[in-house]
Amino acid sequence: MAGLDGAELRGLCYQLFKGDAPHGARAIRTGNPDGGIEWYATLPDGTDWGWQAKHVHDVDSLLDGMTESVRAVVRDRPKLTKLTFLISSNLDTAVSRGRRKSQRQKYDDKVEFWRTSVGGRGRPRLRAHPGERHPQSTGAG
Repeated sequence: MAGLDGAELRGLCYQLFKGDAPHGARAIRTGNPDGGIEWYATLPDGTDWGWQAKHVHDVDSLLDGMTESVRAVVRDRPKLTKLTFLISSNLDTAVSRGRRKSQRQKYDDKVEFWRTSVGGRGRPRLRAHPGERHPQSTGAG
């Protein structure tokens, strides 16, 4: 994703992933303030799924930004039950022979923090898409 700024990445992610909205629901882009999401889809049962794109390369800054989004979702979007992050780079898994946590471990720790401290158990369900077009998702719900 080199050469893209944050706004360009958000637009590209919307074009690529708006089709991930459930059958019968349409993706709706948000403005600013966005309540923690770039776009959402309302399901037939009245709940929402949301997507948030992040273009931050430093993992600690990325996780801080993701936490701000989770807090905004919990505060501003009570009907949102699933939040998917789309990030512009893959998370490393190297631990340097146990001398450091990998970016993936830091992410997993942060997801547990969100589940237990920010939104309470089960709300919202969180997934991350780390860079690939059809990535392996990591469920937290």
